[in-house]
Amino acid sequence: TIAHNYTGPAPLAANSAATSPIIQQVLIDAVPMVGGRVPQLWLTAVLQDGLYHFTEKSSDSAGPDRRREHVMRALAASHRIREPVAELTHVIMQLSMTNTSLGDAAVLALGTLGRQLRHHESDAIFMDLKSRLHLLRHGNASSRELQKMNTLLRALGNQGDERLLHVMPWYHMHGCISIRETAAHALRQINTQEAEERLLWIVRNDPNHTARAMAVLSLQHSGRNNSDGVTDEFEDILLNSEDEELDEALEERLLKHLMFEAPHTVERCKMAREAARRRRMQELDELLNGTTPADIQLTLVDVYLGKSIEFGA
Repeated sequence: TIAHNYTGPAPLAANSAATSPIIQQVLIDAVPMVGGRVPQLWLTAVLQDGLYHFTEKSSDSAGPDRRREHVMRALAASHRIREPVAELTHVIMQLSMTNTSLGDAAVLALGTLGRQLRHHESDAIFMDLKSRLHLLRHGNASSRELQKMNTLLRALGNQGDERLLHVMPWYHMHGCISIRETAAHALRQINTQEAEERLLWIVRNDPNHTARAMAVLSLQHSGRNNSDGVTDEFEDILLNSEDEELDEALEERLLKHLMFEAPHTVERCKMAREAARRRRMQELDELLNGTTPADIQLTLVDVYLGKSIEFGA
């Protein structure tokens, strides 16, 4: 109600002398629900205030922690705005170019805004994010640059532009595991056959279980996990994978899917997974029994099945 009825200048929301912190939070959180130009200008004012104080390093009588909290809150609110105004998009673009944690948060918000904007505006954001990402390919692979690369990949994933498919192959084969995970996650909003094939390629070929699991979850998110090819691949992994962490993600999220799509395979998959676990436990048991002192009788299969460990005299 406050946000809807207010007709004063937009900078009020960013001026702690004019409004209390609680009122500011109420105004910021209400903007996505209320919509409209004036409420969005409040968000713009909050972000402009943060852009000035955290990049120009001017005096901060309102307190940096409180101001930073409001800026982060405004960026979070911007993700939920359906028709962002030009002023808001512009200040988030400016903030996204700063080398700060606020800048990283703004990059993610920019990607989400790109999904809501008209075609030519959305195209400009996609090309900007893509260009920044491309520049990092030729960097020194420092931890900060990898963090920036992850952030840009997440932002492009938030936007969900289908052209992202032509950008991703290089990142799906990156030497850094976290980059490959994020690149797999970035395809979650693209519901095309090409995206499905790319994610299935990751599931089949990536050597790391977390990257493969992320590809599985992206298939689910995109709605592509109902096609025959995906169902067959899920079943094959359940039957043949030796990677327990990936198995946990699949069993938790995909056995229920198979119950509807291929119910005749569910029991077979469960039995295969149980047999694989027992086989791994037996292999570990044999390994340890060959290297453990004779006075300690340790049977991992018994431990796995909940039985007690027996110690020799």
